Amino acid sequence: MSRPKLPLEKIQQINELLDQGFTQLRVGTILGLSHCTVNKYLDKDRFLERRRRQYSGPSGRVHTTVNGVHGKFKVRKRPRPERCELCNSSPVSHWYWHHWDDDHLNWGLWLCWTCHMFAEALEKGLDASHIQRYFNLKAGLSS
Repeated sequence: MSRPKLPLEKIQQINELLDQGFTQLRVGTILGLSHCTVNKYLDKDRFLERRRRQYSGPSGRVHTTVNGVHGKFKVRKRPRPERCELCNSSPVSHWYWHHWDDDHLNWGLWLCWTCHMFAEALEKGLDASHIQRYFNLKAGLSS
């Protein structure tokens, strides 16, 4: 049994919201669709152009090959240890290679998901004042 096609207006709404920077999941929530449906009806060329804009320029990372084609780099990473290099725990699902210099992708740490998210937050400017404010807000709401 095939599903009915989406009306053209709905497809246009999907692509307009994606152009505004909303994620596929958020667009689905706004329009009452699953993210799989959003993915099925998004304009692939516009999606790739949004991706190129997202990963280029001063605020993003430029991931290109010699031919200028967007792709993943093969990086010679250090051997993976038995435990997370930051918290010393065994990762539950899988490992993350956290690097901080796009010119030296081989400089990095093997981290669990929690430590990787923490390291990313630190890279984006999280400092002690944010951490203290978080605990103060949490304490205020808990009491």
